[in-house]
Amino acid sequence: MATTDPNRSEREMENGARVRALASECVVLLENRFNTLPLKTVGRIALFGNGVRHTVKGGTGSGDVNTRDNVTVEQAFFENGFRITTEGWLGEMDDLYNQTLSSYHAQAQKWAMENNSYPFFYEFAHPMVSPAVPNILEEDCQDADTAVYVLSRNSGEGGDRDNKKGDYQLRNAEISAIRDMAQNFKHSVLVLNTGGIVDLSPVLEIEELGAVVLMSQLGAQGARVLCDVLLGRVNPSGKLTDTWAKCYEDYPSSATFRDPKSRDDDYYTDGIYVGYRYFDTFGRDVLYPFGYGLSYTDFSVEIVQSKLEEHVLRVWVRVKNTGKLPGKEVVQFYVTPPSGNVMKAYQSLKGFIKTKHLIPNESEMLQVEFDVSSFASYDTALSCWILESGDYILRAGTSSRNTSVVCAVRVRREIIVEQCRELMGYGGDVQEICGGFGISEDTSTYTVHELSTEAIATKINRYFEIPNRPLTTEAADKVTLEDVKSGKYTLEDMVSQLSPEELMRLCIGQFSDGATQVVGDASVSVPGAAGETSHIPSDRGLVPQILADGPAGLRLTPSFERDGVTYYQYATSIPIATALAQSWNLELIMAIGQMVGQEMQEFGVKLWLAPGMNIHRNPLCGRNFEYYSEDPYLTGYCAAAMTLGVQSVEGRGTTIKHFAANNREENRMFVSAHISEQALREIYLKGFELAVRISKPLALMTSYNLINGVHSANNHDLITDILRNEWGFEGLVMTDWLTCSSRSEDFSPRDKRYGKSSAARCIAAGNDLIMPGGEQEYRELLGSYQLTDPRTAGVATLRGLQECALRVLKLQL
Repeated sequence: MATTDPNRSEREMENGARVRALASECVVLLENRFNTLPLKTVGRIALFGNGVRHTVKGGTGSGDVNTRDNVTVEQAFFENGFRITTEGWLGEMDDLYNQTLSSYHAQAQKWAMENNSYPFFYEFAHPMVSPAVPNILEEDCQDADTAVYVLSRNSGEGGDRDNKKGDYQLRNAEISAIRDMAQNFKHSVLVLNTGGIVDLSPVLEIEELGAVVLMSQLGAQGARVLCDVLLGRVNPSGKLTDTWAKCYEDYPSSATFRDPKSRDDDYYTDGIYVGYRYFDTFGRDVLYPFGYGLSYTDFSVEIVQSKLEEHVLRVWVRVKNTGKLPGKEVVQFYVTPPSGNVMKAYQSLKGFIKTKHLIPNESEMLQVEFDVSSFASYDTALSCWILESGDYILRAGTSSRNTSVVCAVRVRREIIVEQCRELMGYGGDVQEICGGFGISEDTSTYTVHELSTEAIATKINRYFEIPNRPLTTEAADKVTLEDVKSGKYTLEDMVSQLSPEELMRLCIGQFSDGATQVVGDASVSVPGAAGETSHIPSDRGLVPQILADGPAGLRLTPSFERDGVTYYQYATSIPIATALAQSWNLELIMAIGQMVGQEMQEFGVKLWLAPGMNIHRNPLCGRNFEYYSEDPYLTGYCAAAMTLGVQSVEGRGTTIKHFAANNREENRMFVSAHISEQALREIYLKGFELAVRISKPLALMTSYNLINGVHSANNHDLITDILRNEWGFEGLVMTDWLTCSSRSEDFSPRDKRYGKSSAARCIAAGNDLIMPGGEQEYRELLGSYQLTDPRTAGVATLRGLQECALRVLKLQL
């Protein structure tokens, strides 16, 4: 619970130090020319860039965290004993920043008046664009031989980025300043304090530029982490989780991503060819490949042995530190499939492992296992996951463009791994690009393992519908939650006694009659939390379950008053999801998750509305910082690790989101993503599937958007058939905030093609909890309620309400 002590707590200090120690593995060294890093001495230093005094800890919107403070790069260098020689330049930068900020707020006020709305909605969808920077003059270069330029970019929920100068592209003034720095200082470092990709092509042409470091956005301690890396206290071991193209137009989704014509209907013509799958399949040059990252030392990677036992392939690899400094290395494993009838990418990530801290000349033997069934592709014609006949080639290396063959697994005849059925309503209206159907390669130079045709048994999915008959009970007493906990009665007994109106209130977040809920701040019990479950029925011993935003830490009100007493609840700001994934260290992510779970326990939060795990389909998605990667395998394992960490703390849980295909923010509540079933299952659903199967999260949040014309929250195929029947998910499914409310209109143009999500269809689809709750959604459920056929579209039946209420109440058990 919140404390009345305003001083920094021991927990705050311990967790801040813990984040600082772990976050250094999230930093990616992109360039280290002339052996510039680590810095050799502590002394005078010239600091430039908009991120020196305005260091960004994370994105805006629900992913922000209200921390006690945020250490700036300037402050961190000062703490490390540096004397900063560019106070004058930084003062000019401050003036430009404040002018831009003032104009930004004025524009928000103007927009609010013209649209009869609030400045919040403008600022929510349009984060402030980075201002111009002053010129670097001769006097700025006099008193130091080392300079660091910190380039910051911000983005957030509700709006996407732009392929324009000051955002994805660098301003001309920024390029000029970086060039002047590189040409006038003996040692020069460019630091990227960004939550996503920026176009580095112009600055990489500057021959004198020494080093480029992707600091990312590491939370409130990020600037201190940066100094630890630059000074060599820790060796950077981060790897990119996205492909950095030479120009934005190289991304296959670039032609339509911000095209007004795709505002209502977004056609995923790239299909399965997202990120490195596209660049590697089509042979396009890149600036930095997926999985890339340098170190201050060198490593050798040696494949020692591979062995196939039934359907499990085991590989032993030896990694040795052949350089002069301690460090860690990541070994990545990709599979190239054989040619066949199903469209395939050249290669896909199927595993990775990170070494321990290796001192020079030290080596470590690592073992990695692969279930060969995970090599399967999805065949839409047969509605199944299938291993087509041929050789599946396993490659190992340190990026997608730096691999060598380990071995191959030969499949003599096709094997149906899992039989599904046609779902998700794809009408074949997307003209997908075609990259090929696998490859044929000479396997005579490496080991080929024969897969037994009996090694993999076909999984046959069964699809169950909710029965029409309502639950009943013979219990004569009024069943309470305590009765259920003691074993006297079952939860089904309790739910059977509830009236339809009580069931409806359970399936909607807590609200007061006639009250307007606050976006992302609807909890009464824990101020600043996003919402809470219903208090009704109040005579059954229910305790409201608190839901708090994430995923960069708990988003709570830092201080509040009750009955004349001031309370404090400062949470820890952790690295953004993309940065955490850049560590390629699942144990690290699990440790961060456990820390968050402990803070949830302290403040009385039941569910963390995180991790976000949508795919980085396009680098301009405004919310990419909240998501892990362009790759579903890496995404799924990172989300599973975070969930296992949080849920290791008793009674705490995660809410994986946004399910599914929430890959842009513009018109996010009313855009229909048109996606083939193969692309959905292999790219946009696969990460969720992995997280569900591995970590069993307590909850899942559906997305705002529609998929092939149906809102995610109303999609029975998605929620019941795939999530529950195929994957075995037993947790709670909730909506995103206001998706069923008329207030969703505040976030979207009025002339849209599709309407809002339906509260009644949520219940029919198996979406248990409508958040944050409101009288409008309650009235809609009342109006749709009937006891007849549960298969009737858009109807909230008694049994449907009972099933959803059961899962809401299970949170308390």
